[in-house]
Amino acid sequence: MFRSRRAAQKKQSSLGEYKLRDLNDDINKLVREKGHWEDHIKTLGGPDFKAEAPKMLEKEGKEVPGNRGYRYYGAARDLPGVRELFEEA
Repeated sequence: MFRSRRAAQKKQSSLGEYKLRDLNDDINKLVREKGHWEDHIKTLGGPDFKAEAPKMLEKEGKEVPGNRGYRYYGAARDLPGVRELFEEA
């Protein structure tokens, strides 16, 4: 729920560049933390949520090649500097 609310805010390009960058950073941190918890649960003998759960938010984000997992979501893809990264790749 927390991530989906932030993802919805990101679609609004009127938030301003700094707010969009902060929201994008927050989403990436939450996605990474979710992955760590899923790994830990599997290590403890629990279900493999990575294999079972849909990865809608991960699919929605666009990763620049060579950026090692950092994704840009929604309006953050159109920020100055980010657009050029995608064009170069």
